[in-house]
Amino acid sequence: MRNSQKMMIAVLLIAVIALTSVSSSISLLSGTTNPVVNSFTFSSETGSISLTLDEALIENGESTSSRTTSGNTYYIEAGKDISKDPTITMNSGSVEAYVFFYMDNNLSSDYFTINCSDSWIKIASDGTKSLYIYESKVDATSGSKTLDALFTKIEVSTTIPEEFISSFDSKTITLQAYAVGTDVDLSTAINQAAEKFDFSNPTTNITVNDN
Repeated sequence: MRNSQKMMIAVLLIAVIALTSVSSSISLLSGTTNPVVNSFTFSSETGSISLTLDEALIENGESTSSRTTSGNTYYIEAGKDISKDPTITMNSGSVEAYVFFYMDNNLSSDYFTINCSDSWIKIASDGTKSLYIYESKVDATSGSKTLDALFTKIEVSTTIPEEFISSFDSKTITLQAYAVGTDVDLSTAINQAAEKFDFSNPTTNITVNDN
């Protein structure tokens, strides 16, 4: 085994904003940002929702107190866990919403483990892709609300075969934030989020707490 050899992973952070609308069956969708632009606001008659998705900035392989909205590049070593805390903030003035986290994780589950926070409920998965909903509705009309990180680290196996390392190209984890206003019911919001990220048959028989 060559456990000291390093591998690289790039992580993309993309914020997706959804707005409330006057429709009773769907909330108005505003669009998706580019990876380097993570927060914007779109107004509607019933209010607006603005999200920021960020994580701790990594410098020289170590987590810092600064935050980045464009992701990090990690150099991986066998047995050395990766500090990572993708976090969604609902910006001040945003109306009440259901908040979703989408993750496309292209790391091999044989050697890399991500344990997501209990605050995020998995409602859909397909191959490398997963969709989560926050445990409660979020209302930031009176001030910004920072939610629990989706996870706080990536666990790396202590033994990784040399043939895996030698064939390891740069991998990515793509994360996106999404929100749907509570002017629709929970089931409708979940189905809207699932459709946005191309999931079929999401779990809808769950409970989300009031804020």
